[in-house]
Amino acid sequence: MSSYLKVKVRDVRDDNLNGMYVAGPAGIYKMRNVPMFIIKRFGAYFLIVVGILSLFDILIKPIYGLISLVLIALGVYLLYTMTIDLELKIPWNSVRDVVVTNARTQSVPRLFPLPHFKSYLLGDLQIILTDGSVTKISRVTDAYNKVDYIKARYMQRT
Repeated sequence: MSSYLKVKVRDVRDDNLNGMYVAGPAGIYKMRNVPMFIIKRFGAYFLIVVGILSLFDILIKPIYGLISLVLIALGVYLLYTMTIDLELKIPWNSVRDVVVTNARTQSVPRLFPLPHFKSYLLGDLQIILTDGSVTKISRVTDAYNKVDYIKARYMQRT
């Protein structure tokens, strides 16, 4: 009963629930091949950083400037065109309600630009299905706003 969807990463940025699940027009999807996605993303950022750092060697040899621009352009292109595979886990027509449980604030130390703590509101989404069963999605950042967004954008259609 699973259906798969291949989408560009930039198209699901607002609908990302917790880095593993994504809300979409047909329902809630689970990302497939997450380790490969992380490796590709790291590789693209690596190309951009190496390209920027090698721009400083332009005074040594002008060809380094061209190589740097190629590396930066390739990294940006990879980020812009990167796709992920999504597998439909819960269609909207089987969802009765989505509620937030276990809401908590988590502080994370940050070092850039100055040392400070950044607080995140985390919560668990409980997806109540029409057959009475419950599915839980853990560690959703800004859970209350995401539930309101999901209900306004997707659950009004069904």
